[in-house]
Amino acid sequence: MGVPWASALPGRDLIDPFNQGELDGLCGLYAIINAIRLAYAPSQKLETSEAGHMFAEGVGFLSHRGWLGSSVKNGMSKKRQSELAEMLAVCANRDLGRPVSRRPLSVPLGKQTGVIWNEIVKGRPVCALFGGALDHYTVISSVSETGFQFFDSAGLSWVRSSSCEFSGGRKKARHRISRRSLFSIAVQGEY
Repeated sequence: MGVPWASALPGRDLIDPFNQGELDGLCGLYAIINAIRLAYAPSQKLETSEAGHMFAEGVGFLSHRGWLGSSVKNGMSKKRQSELAEMLAVCANRDLGRPVSRRPLSVPLGKQTGVIWNEIVKGRPVCALFGGALDHYTVISSVSETGFQFFDSAGLSWVRSSSCEFSGGRKKARHRISRRSLFSIAVQGEY
């Protein structure tokens, strides 16, 4: 028996992801904000002004670190996105009273889909870097043995699992998911 579609993120049908600009490489920032929004939906709505505050804080963080120009032009490394996610979790709690946490996922090779599925079932969106053809940070909002569904800033909706591999694998798939990039967003009290 395969992994059923994890429909534990009903918020994806109630809200739309914020869209990334066509000329910037800030998909890592948008993925974090969209994951926080999705973690709160459907029980609460993260207002546009709250998301805007987090976006401004994220841009300020990147600027303060000297990373803004290169992130806008070329995107960001996994380490950079990880630090940004930690800072935005603190910001959401401190400034908005929206307690969330970033949960790094330790994903053994061969068990990735199951680990992601478990997070989705628990209502935790999963952020991931899809290398290869996409070269893009996104939010995984559903998973099955046949594919991954996204809540995405660039309008991407899904990929077939047969076209994906996780870093550490042997084949050269069209989409390479970085195992070290995987983390979920948990609403405090839910983990």
